[in-house]
Amino acid sequence: MIQQLIEQLSADGVKRGKDWKDYQVYVPIYKVNSCVGLPLVILVSPSETRLSTAEEALEYLDFENNN
Repeated sequence: MIQQLIEQLSADGVKRGKDWKDYQVYVPIYKVNSCVGLPLVILVSPSETRLSTAEEALEYLDFENNN
């Protein structure tokens, strides 16, 4: 499932981010710098694997920068 989301984001891979709100977080990695839209992350819990919402992306960015 993570691989499908990587492809959906046109990312080259992912790196493990900090755990957040009971999710394992995976941050997309791009070989070419691209600034297009919000910094979405992949959220993984025992019950689901999904992309963050826009609001969650901003909350996670704030969390990552302040912890």
